[in-house]
Amino acid sequence: MFIQLKDLDFADNLALASESHSHMQQKTVRLQTNSEQLGFKINTGKTKTVRLNPKIHDPITLRAEAIEDVEHFTYLGINISSDGGADRDIELCTGKAQVAFKMLWPI
Repeated sequence: MFIQLKDLDFADNLALASESHSHMQQKTVRLQTNSEQLGFKINTGKTKTVRLNPKIHDPITLRAEAIEDVEHFTYLGINISSDGGADRDIELCTGKAQVAFKMLWPI
C-alpha cells in the first residue's frame, strides 16, 4: 500500500504537503497553534506556498496574513517547482557542479 507523505521536518525547516486547499489551511492553523504553545512563532515573511495543479487559488493564511505563493523554492538543497518538473533543479545542480569544477581547475 502507498503511504502518503504528510510533512518533512529538518532543523528549523518544515514542509507540509496536502491534496486540498482546506486541508493545507487546517494544517497551517494547527502548526501555528502548536508552535505558539511551545513558544515559537512562524515567520510569515519566510513562509511560502508552492501549488501543483491548483483548483483553488485562494491564499493560505497565517494569523490572518496571506502566505506568499511562489513558482519554486529550494528546500534542503532540492528545488521544488509548481510545474512538478525537475528542469530547474537540474539546472541548479549543473551550475553548482560547473562552479566546483572551475574551482578545481588550477589543481
